Amino acid sequence: MQTRRKIAEASSYLALLSSTEPQNVKEACKDECWVKEMDEELEYIENNNTWELVPRPKDKNVIGTKWIFKNKLNENGEVIRNKARLVCKWYSQQEGIDFEETFSPVARLEAIQMFLALLSFHKFKVFQMDVKLAFLNGDLEEEVYIEQPDGFIIGNDPNLLCILKKALYGLK
Repeated sequence: MQTRRKIAEASSYLALLSSTEPQNVKEACKDECWVKEMDEELEYIENNNTWELVPRPKDKNVIGTKWIFKNKLNENGEVIRNKARLVCKWYSQQEGIDFEETFSPVARLEAIQMFLALLSFHKFKVFQMDVKLAFLNGDLEEEVYIEQPDGFIIGNDPNLLCILKKALYGLK
């Protein structure tokens, strides 16, 4: 099935993809494709007003961040897109100290089945799309501090931390 994008554009775009997934930021920084994806991710985060740079506070837990690198594949197993996602290191958070509840922004299978059955009954067309960056939670009420992303210095001061205004993936 063809999308609105022209075949010529798609083929030139595919030439800029990496077929290997880096294991860490150091490996990713060696490949222009992954650097571009990380830059894009940070641009989306900053445009969404997700954090603010602040000096390191005393007696506050600071959560680390980690880059996750994945290749998106089509039905033939060919790489169609590289995806770099900045996530919080959820395993460094302690229940009762850093969070009270865990939220899982995933739709239940039963809800998806009911939705598809209703659409099928009414003979509606269903399209799938890949969201570049989904901010699934609204504004945070808690004070949450995270380290600056590995491989990047934001605001030209490596000693500054980011205080989250909105949630990132992996945050409990």
